[in-house]
Amino acid sequence: MSKDVDIISTLPDDLLGRIISLLPTKDAIGTAVLSSRWKNLMDFVPVLDLACHVPTAGFIDTVKKLLPSTSSLANTQVIQNLRLQICECHWCIVPVHVNRWVRSAIERKVVHLDLCLPDFVSGTVANDVVLALHIMASDSLQTLNIRGGLGLRMPYTTGSFKNLKTFNLRINNPDKEILANLFCSLPQLEELSVEATFSMIRPGDMTICINIISPALKQLCLCINQKDYHDVDFKILIDTPMLQSIFLGDDFLAAYLVKSLPCIVKATLAVGRNLYYEDYSEYDKRFFRAIELIRGLSNVKYLSVTSDASAALDWADQDFPILHGVTDLELDDVPFSGISLIPKFLKSAPNLKNIVVTIHPEVELTGWSWISPETLPTSLSHLENFEIKEAETISHEPSFVTMIKYIIENAKALKVFMVYGYRFVV
Repeated sequence: MSKDVDIISTLPDDLLGRIISLLPTKDAIGTAVLSSRWKNLMDFVPVLDLACHVPTAGFIDTVKKLLPSTSSLANTQVIQNLRLQICECHWCIVPVHVNRWVRSAIERKVVHLDLCLPDFVSGTVANDVVLALHIMASDSLQTLNIRGGLGLRMPYTTGSFKNLKTFNLRINNPDKEILANLFCSLPQLEELSVEATFSMIRPGDMTICINIISPALKQLCLCINQKDYHDVDFKILIDTPMLQSIFLGDDFLAAYLVKSLPCIVKATLAVGRNLYYEDYSEYDKRFFRAIELIRGLSNVKYLSVTSDASAALDWADQDFPILHGVTDLELDDVPFSGISLIPKFLKSAPNLKNIVVTIHPEVELTGWSWISPETLPTSLSHLENFEIKEAETISHEPSFVTMIKYIIENAKALKVFMVYGYRFVV
């Protein structure tokens, strides 16, 4: 065989495309100059990673070639992964270019789509239909990541995204209809992460509903931030029978309705404004919502409660529901109110085995005293490990010492009791 034979160029187009896809996309595009044989091989590259700070004319022309607005017989290679990141752009980039590129990718049956777009452009209005990012229905999409954008439009009729399994969404001022309907129309969804920030709530929007009804969902992370503190309220429905892990965060104590979660393993609660440090008399009516939330999570095994959530639970001033599933409890960075939750959880979680409490560095116990329960909590028959961290400032407080003595004397199964790094003899 002649030494001048170009063996690699004799390979099939789709195989060459896969080889080229192992290169950074910028370098892969450069292979087109090698010969006429390589000129159109980018049509067969299944992985595209396109990023720029500000889209130049050259960048736009390049992406147009990779993702043409019209289908062609040559452009039939499925796109396995498309990542498009634009840091800054003029307002017209999304409707004029990005939406066309996304449509082209969906027509080529993209499987994993990752979009990172600017979420603010001076002089524009979020959720304007003309400016919004449009995602058309797709049977091929399995992963969809969207960060930023000037609004979002997606069909939410059942079957529009019948194979979508992972959906990560970070968006400012999302459309109400999207929140109410989209997460109920994804039958195969297994992982959902939503981070939504509201800073331009219309005065007429007194109630915003977020409905998550998903038969296959296993992991849920929902973070809602509200910058307009007027009379708007949030109602959040979670009906996910296969859910195993949940993270809930808000800064205003939304009303959560959690249906039965028989498979739930881990729950982290970061709900409610920091009620301990603020004037919140007007929020008194919302405290009970924290109690109702943990009632819906009674099956969970591992429960983590942040400082804001612990403050809300304490200020609710109600008995906790029976949390028969909880075996592991973490109270993280708790203020004064978090200390008050320890006896409440001992009483309400009869199967507790492990407790870890991290104390806020500025906490003071002035005004708090340990009151031993009238009857011995069932949890003390199972408790094996109890650790209190960052407790140097209160380790010698009389009420704190009384609590420690009570637990050591009555927790017959206790193996480890540590306070501020010191291990007590059990």
